Amino acid sequence: AASSNNMLLKATTTNIFAMQTETIFDPNLDVIHGKDDKSYRPFCNFMIKGKPFYVHPELIDNEEIRIMLVGKEKGMLNFEDDDENSANKKNKKDLDDEFL
Repeated sequence: AASSNNMLLKATTTNIFAMQTETIFDPNLDVIHGKDDKSYRPFCNFMIKGKPFYVHPELIDNEEIRIMLVGKEKGMLNFEDDDENSANKKNKKDLDDEFL
């Protein structure tokens, strides 16, 4: 159950030699969120025992586990603001537009 204090999760990854590696961890104790880590890693949104991991937040069905791992609620995952900003930039006139 997700509400248990003694919950353990298993992450299975594949290394460069196509060998599977399993990491068993307690999400309450062993997880460091990507935003809490000061390094820039584009494909790492949480760390377990010092190892970088990435999972797309929308692929985690259990909301409590998603918040423990990634630190985001499902409502925070929409990217509509980015689309509106890019549309505004496209419609904004530039000085070079009058030249052409």
